[in-house]
Amino acid sequence: MNALNFSNSYRAPLLSPDQLFATPQPPRFPRNSFNSVSNLLNQRSSARPDQVQLSMPALTPTRPTALQPLFANSDSWQPISRPAASRPAQTPRLSPLPRTQALSPNQAVRHQQIQQIITDSGLSEWRSGVRETQGSNKSPRINEYARNSKFGPGYEWCGFFTAWNYSQAGFKHPQDFASYQKARDFFLYRSYTSRDSGLHQRLDNLRAEHKAEGSSRQYFIMPGSPTEQYVKNYSRYYGHVDLPSMTHDWRNLPIQPGDIALFSHGHVGQVISYDPSTGKLETVEGNTSGKGPDGKNWSQAVVRKTYDLSKEADRKRFDGFGRAALGDFE
Repeated sequence: MNALNFSNSYRAPLLSPDQLFATPQPPRFPRNSFNSVSNLLNQRSSARPDQVQLSMPALTPTRPTALQPLFANSDSWQPISRPAASRPAQTPRLSPLPRTQALSPNQAVRHQQIQQIITDSGLSEWRSGVRETQGSNKSPRINEYARNSKFGPGYEWCGFFTAWNYSQAGFKHPQDFASYQKARDFFLYRSYTSRDSGLHQRLDNLRAEHKAEGSSRQYFIMPGSPTEQYVKNYSRYYGHVDLPSMTHDWRNLPIQPGDIALFSHGHVGQVISYDPSTGKLETVEGNTSGKGPDGKNWSQAVVRKTYDLSKEADRKRFDGFGRAALGDFE
């Protein structure tokens, strides 16, 4: 770093960034301290005056202070003002990761096995080239997806596809993934198609049972998710929902392969991988367009897609991400 030239023709070294933090104590030195400075200059008589650097006292890092060099050749010192140093830009500090469920060792193993089965099934269906071949929303395989969710053929099938993969791991509620709205309420322990108080009581009992078992349904959202307003608008049904605890910055979003991805426009997909350091999200989805098994773009098929959650536009695509409880599987 170049030294700063002052009117006394001496060079005072600039403070390094590590020295820019100090207790606010004026650097007033007794008059006899300048004798030490003179001795130092005499010892460096071979150097030109404009090359001599005055050593500055060591500073304890605390907070920024202005540099105040002295006139070493004056009977009295005067501070030379300098614009206050601005604090260097800092990388945004993430808040602590909101508490997520801590499973027992045995539960963690079972959960990993279930998520792996779900992920493997989704990729297997993708590799087999599932697509509509019998008209809108129909093919022999897609019709199987629909029947598994207790529907007939011909319906939008993105949710049926994810439910099929979950069923390969023993999922007991495939009909609850039939739509984005149904799936979201499933993870919130509510029913999108019924506001019956008796049903809500049964779901509350199930929630308490899952909690006692140590594995509850979870739903992860990002700031600005439509779920925030949805829960507030219908607070009489969702008083048990703790929005702050389920809201995560994209950099600490705790989603895993096998989790359900719910899109704000009413679509259902499945997480294949997520890298929170970059925001790269990979999914496998049905009834949409994307990368087919041959690497080309397929439409109305099971495809793979990639999103960048570091970008606001991609974050807005998603309502949230759900994970079923272990008790939801056989």
